[in-house]
Amino acid sequence: MGQSLGVCKNFAEITWHIIERNNKIQGFLRSFHFLLQFVNHVKIERDIIMTKLLQASNHQIILEDVEFAFKPNFAGREERYNRAGDRYFNVVVSPEDAQILAEQYGVNVKLWEPKPRDDEMAKKMAENPDMYEPFHYFKVKVYTKFAIPSIALIYDDENGVCDVDDPVCAQNRQFLTEDQFQLIDEMEMQCVDMTIRRREPSDDGTYARLDLKNAYIHVAPSPLERKYGF
Repeated sequence: MGQSLGVCKNFAEITWHIIERNNKIQGFLRSFHFLLQFVNHVKIERDIIMTKLLQASNHQIILEDVEFAFKPNFAGREERYNRAGDRYFNVVVSPEDAQILAEQYGVNVKLWEPKPRDDEMAKKMAENPDMYEPFHYFKVKVYTKFAIPSIALIYDDENGVCDVDDPVCAQNRQFLTEDQFQLIDEMEMQCVDMTIRRREPSDDGTYARLDLKNAYIHVAPSPLERKYGF
């Protein structure tokens, strides 16, 4: 009888330890789930940050946290309104910066206002109004005929995108060749900072001429892309 009681006692202790361990695991999983929600929330908040105009002059425009309007065309794809070989992209700017660039520096800033083509699109616009809000943007060309712009991919560590004043180590930076520019069109980017060269309008032109001088692209973390290069 005493031996039987001892076995029952040991079984009860083992069961209690298992329950306690499971409770700890459940607590850890709840904490981990909360952490994932927080990280995703921070990422979403960062994704909606508007392009920042850091500096503008008659010679160049410096932008931080650039948000592209539409799909960029660093490959020089032939499109309805683009000749094959012509590379370009569009940058979204706030209404305040749009006014500064247009009035003080002659930038051709346009306003994108979506209009429903049919009843189905009108329904989508009504269901997702945030996706169809009007925004200001301007076009920047990417010239490669005489010299190519300096475009660097930045691989950030586990701490995320580094501050604008933090130095970037050489092993975390990779410069693209002209043949590799096309990779940017399909790249998942965390953050883009750039300098745009500004020139006065041509003799028969109205607006300032803009082309990319340099860009620093923070690539979204991917162990496979880092391992194989792209």
